[in-house]
Amino acid sequence: MELEVPVARGDQRAWDGVITRFADAPTAWLPAEFDSVVADFQAQVRRITVKAGDAGSESVLWVVAATRRNRAAIREASSIVAGTFPVNTRTALRALHQGRHPGGSSLILV
Repeated sequence: MELEVPVARGDQRAWDGVITRFADAPTAWLPAEFDSVVADFQAQVRRITVKAGDAGSESVLWVVAATRRNRAAIREASSIVAGTFPVNTRTALRALHQGRHPGGSSLILV
């Protein structure tokens, strides 16, 4: 994983990390955002999806601290989660552990 990777040439924004070199998709890459607090769920999701679109990425990982507050915020926004992050945590982590691309965006609680 590379850390602090610019979204695009000349863009001041950066991904917190980018995963490359997947066994099943050698040219694929997967940007990741890491947040310890979900303060404004919709604003944070909007920021992530805009960055993904600007970077030309079809998938993104949003890694969030598994606190009681964050879990409650995610539960309240379950319809947004399902539509924006269709790959569930277990499936995404299994794929990543096996060196495979998860096949879509995922919200991962750690």
